[in-house]
Amino acid sequence: MGKNRDRRSAGEQAASQQRIQALAPTMRIRRLALFLACRPGAVSGYLTGHAVRTRARASLRRRRAMLRQGVRRGARRPGWWRSLSTVWGTAEDGAAGSYKYRLFVTRAGQRVSAWHDIPLFSSGPLLLNYVNEIPKGTRRKMEISKDDDMNPIRQDINKAGELREFKIGDIPFNYGALPQTWEDPQWVHPDARCGGDDDPLDAVEVSETPMAYGEIATVHVLGIVGLIDQNEADWKVIVRKVPEESSGGADAGAPVPEANLDAIREFFSTYKIAEGYPIKNKLLFDGRLMPADYALDIIREAHHHWHQIRPGCKKAACSRQ
Repeated sequence: MGKNRDRRSAGEQAASQQRIQALAPTMRIRRLALFLACRPGAVSGYLTGHAVRTRARASLRRRRAMLRQGVRRGARRPGWWRSLSTVWGTAEDGAAGSYKYRLFVTRAGQRVSAWHDIPLFSSGPLLLNYVNEIPKGTRRKMEISKDDDMNPIRQDINKAGELREFKIGDIPFNYGALPQTWEDPQWVHPDARCGGDDDPLDAVEVSETPMAYGEIATVHVLGIVGLIDQNEADWKVIVRKVPEESSGGADAGAPVPEANLDAIREFFSTYKIAEGYPIKNKLLFDGRLMPADYALDIIREAHHHWHQIRPGCKKAACSRQ
């Protein structure tokens, strides 16, 4: 005998399929109800698992949205950024332009270390905190003091004991340092082939607007320029300030104009000639701007070395960080 064949018309078969599809959700619910009725303990497990899955899916959606905006896990959303000017401030001690002048960084009105108490990393990839030491268009050589309590910003002193200024002229960019970093003289970078200069990492901020002395800002890492200064590696991290009202600083990550790079190379290779040094500083990689990933490797290394000298650190314990 042959197989049973469906003798219904095509229209009847299609109508039957539609009825089955319409009943499918009800049938699934009935099967689930029967399963839960037979196993009462599974009710709470099913509901708990459903809630966990729902929360996980929502968390994944939020995480993907944050990654699209370039925000790290655990960071505030860009729209919730507080103005850094409401967090950090400055306090002066002594007369400006004198040997005793000190500019302290403050937090909530209390003096803090400009080197050790400001976190290096900010709220997203390629975003760091930056301490401005020398505003664009000025020439006083201001720097974070490694020796004073709370590491205020003060004017450097030359070998003759005089307050130091750039004799080449006004600096054509904002110039400062990255907190919680240290260029270890004992660590030899394979590309520089010499040790660090025993200072926090220097940073060049390339926006058009002069920043204030001691201003703390979130900056976007654009790259790094290396040079050898008196047989010491002296890296210059190139950054741009992120506007505080921005949702991630699209403009802050724009490429550095070649004219700005030329000014940076010229200034750092020649400014000591004006101060009486016989030769120019040597530019690594022929003065080429190395990419942001290369810069971040050097920044992380300098942050690691800082852990070895930070206040309250026991050498053996901190060397493992």
